[in-house]
Amino acid sequence: MSAILSLTLQRYSPRSFQVFCAWLWICVYCFCCPQPLQAQPHLKILESDAGRIRLHLQGELQSNYRILASPDLAFDPAQSEELPLSLPAEQAQGLLEHDQLEIRTDDLGEAQFEVAIPAGEALVFFAASTWLHTVQIPSTLDGSLQPSQIYLPSASEEAVPLIVNLHSWRSNYLNRKANRELILERWAIDQGWAFLRPNFRGPNDNPDATGSDLAVQDVVDAVNYAKSHANIDASQIYVIGSSGGGHMALLLAGRHPTLWAGVSAWVPISDLALWYEQRLAKRGASDKFVTRLVASTGGAPGDSSAVDAEYSQRSPRTHLSQAANQVPIHISAGINDGHSGDVPINHSLYAFNELAAAGDQLSEAQINSMTRDRIIPSPLDSEVEADPSYGTKAPLFRRSSQQATLTIFDGRHEMIVDAAIAWIESLRAAETP
Repeated sequence: MSAILSLTLQRYSPRSFQVFCAWLWICVYCFCCPQPLQAQPHLKILESDAGRIRLHLQGELQSNYRILASPDLAFDPAQSEELPLSLPAEQAQGLLEHDQLEIRTDDLGEAQFEVAIPAGEALVFFAASTWLHTVQIPSTLDGSLQPSQIYLPSASEEAVPLIVNLHSWRSNYLNRKANRELILERWAIDQGWAFLRPNFRGPNDNPDATGSDLAVQDVVDAVNYAKSHANIDASQIYVIGSSGGGHMALLLAGRHPTLWAGVSAWVPISDLALWYEQRLAKRGASDKFVTRLVASTGGAPGDSSAVDAEYSQRSPRTHLSQAANQVPIHISAGINDGHSGDVPINHSLYAFNELAAAGDQLSEAQINSMTRDRIIPSPLDSEVEADPSYGTKAPLFRRSSQQATLTIFDGRHEMIVDAAIAWIESLRAAETP
């Protein structure tokens, strides 16, 4: 019967009747199967007790939004099991000046979170803008559009500094760890400065990323974009990065030393071939960093002269001598990194040696002692100074040579954002008459 009906329609139905049937089908579908309106994102309580709450995020957040929790607003779970995720902008901005609990939003859409509730405090969650917006910047090397997040202050006659914040090894320009990037953003904006977070080809797992010429130029292009769209003080451009961001910060210092007023590199990778061997010995050929290095460079160190050249070109250690005494550079590493972190501190020590005067360089025995044994050997253990900006992660060793400073602190694979900010402020203070 269905075959006969089909033949009959094809033979006797004019074109207009077919169009009418299609229109009628759409109307019936929309009437009988109405599409739900796009719901505002919200959090639903799944479980709660005296000190912990498990939440389910429903609905999508824009990529430049994050979930924050504030004890400043009361919420009674007896009245509702859903928590608001929106506040007026001025109210949200005021709340951000207090301490908050932050929840990761790397995976947008539905996700579950479990968070601690401070004793005696109620929490209200909301989505708050990070003040940044995304721009697409043409690459001057291959013409592709490359994203960056940027904040540019309102037009003013006075030129303003620019902070360039670099993402880590496995992330991109949208990723934020803990609260440090938000603190950097807010600090820069409170100063009336511009702020930039470029993508530089995203995670370091392919040839276009991982310190490639394209990735390096993407950062330079993003800086030039900021300079062309705001009154940026070209003598006050600072770059900050940790881990993979520290790798790129040092690479930019070596390849473009005159672009920066200061370079702050935290727990950086400075030698990709060395890091490959370290990761291979520790975790084997299936290690996530080993496989990403192979994918980025075309092989393992020693496979061919072309592969070795890739490792060398993408390593800051190859280029850092060009930055010696050209730009202030601060390299910071936690002494436990490589043991309870991913990057042994000899990467920081070797990077410092490339920047230091010959008489200030560390010996191989000293480097081995600090890296392998986590000990500051004598007499180096006397080269330390109090620095409250590191908080409980006190410096254990500090040495300066020419315009480079090395700090080894009592920590792991981490960035102490207050110390990074304090160092930039010290550079600014030294330049103020």
